[in-house]
Amino acid sequence: MLALVPNVITVVRIVLVLPTAWLLWEARYVEALILTAVAGASDAVDGWIARRFDAVSQFGAALDPVADKLLVASLYVIFALQGHLPVWLAVIVLGRDLVIFSGAVVYRLLFGHIEFAPTLISKANTAMQIAVALAALVMLSGLGVISELTAVLLDPWGFYLLAALGVASGADYVVTWAAGLARSAHMSSARSAQLALRFPLSARCHFESFVPGRNAELVRRLEELDAEADGFRGYLLFGDAGVGKTHLLQAACHRHGAGGAMYLPLAEVAPAMLEGLETRDLVALDDVDAWLGNVEAERALLALYQGLLTRGGRLLVSAARPAGGLACHFPDLASRLGGLAAYRVHALADGERADVLRRLASERGLALPAPVLDFWLARGPRDLAVLLDQLDALD
Repeated sequence: MLALVPNVITVVRIVLVLPTAWLLWEARYVEALILTAVAGASDAVDGWIARRFDAVSQFGAALDPVADKLLVASLYVIFALQGHLPVWLAVIVLGRDLVIFSGAVVYRLLFGHIEFAPTLISKANTAMQIAVALAALVMLSGLGVISELTAVLLDPWGFYLLAALGVASGADYVVTWAAGLARSAHMSSARSAQLALRFPLSARCHFESFVPGRNAELVRRLEELDAEADGFRGYLLFGDAGVGKTHLLQAACHRHGAGGAMYLPLAEVAPAMLEGLETRDLVALDDVDAWLGNVEAERALLALYQGLLTRGGRLLVSAARPAGGLACHFPDLASRLGGLAAYRVHALADGERADVLRRLASERGLALPAPVLDFWLARGPRDLAVLLDQLDALD
């Protein structure tokens, strides 16, 4: 429950923007100053609570700067309309924030997760923005000596300094993001190439070589995955080991084409390996159970899911159990896995396994008489993948 407190305070701070703007417009500057002070104090309080009680959340981290920007924007817009601040200064302040916000949205839509720390010049610009806006509010409130001190910031040279910081910090963000994008694209391409070499698709894992049995509907859906309407599509394949989940994941990647698809056995990779995969058209994650309960791994899964959702990609996940039986650390991940179309992958009957072995053996020029097959299936493993490995060894 305590984790919600910082977010509630932030929402209240956003709500306070409306009465503060109305008081400013009505030239009731003292009351507006009081509400601004309350908003500033609440900003400090929610930040302290979040850090002290480990109540930091992605939602709060995204909402907190929005609350600050809305309040500062209302001050500049109204003061510019009232003639207390130059219009050109308000345009630069708001334009800079609009450029950064638009760039962040476009980056998020095209490339998924975005995380850029504020630069030194950006922090200086934000501090100057707040100082000039508060100086104007304090002066208009008529607080005597304090007003005379704050008037120093309202000198034309103070405006020029703020404008220069705004332009410089905006340009700095653009350059930093462009460089980060170039590095991210290069690293993503290199990582994808390494993963493709490390985990190549098996030549025998195609839909044509998969005996559907009771899985005919699932196979049909996966074969038509690329033909489905635009937008995100996700499937959870669950079942016992050796029933063909890996075969189906790799077959879907084969069908899509290796250039736009990526198959990963999660039990063999680190969470960092998911970075940049949201740019793929299809991502197939085998044995997601291996990552559940690991905070870093689950965060990587959530980021990948959100990136594929935003770009309209395809996600295939395999697990031993249906979503309701998976032990996720984050409820959000459990909810997203539960939202995937779920299919149990049924094991083949003994007769169907025998048909597979007989057909593959025949393709290799090997004869498997019925007594041999009966003995093999009665004494050997029931896992078809292991049986196929044994056939390879026999060949």
